[in-house]
Amino acid sequence: MRGLFVDVYFPQALFPQGAMALVLAVAGVYSVIAQVVVQRRRELAIRVTAGYLSARRAADVDSMTALKAE
Repeated sequence: MRGLFVDVYFPQALFPQGAMALVLAVAGVYSVIAQVVVQRRRELAIRVTAGYLSARRAADVDSMTALKAE
């Protein structure tokens, strides 16, 4: 029964080392996807922070202009 499990789920032609090769292949793909996701989140955080700081700077300039006008 165990041999059937290995033959069905881990074909020897694709994964000569068996289950360990499959685990390493899946882990490698997951690692690449995780790196891309982390990079995208980092870029988004930088853009959001830059937008917030820009809006805050513009609000400060507007308030200073309003104070000078009074």
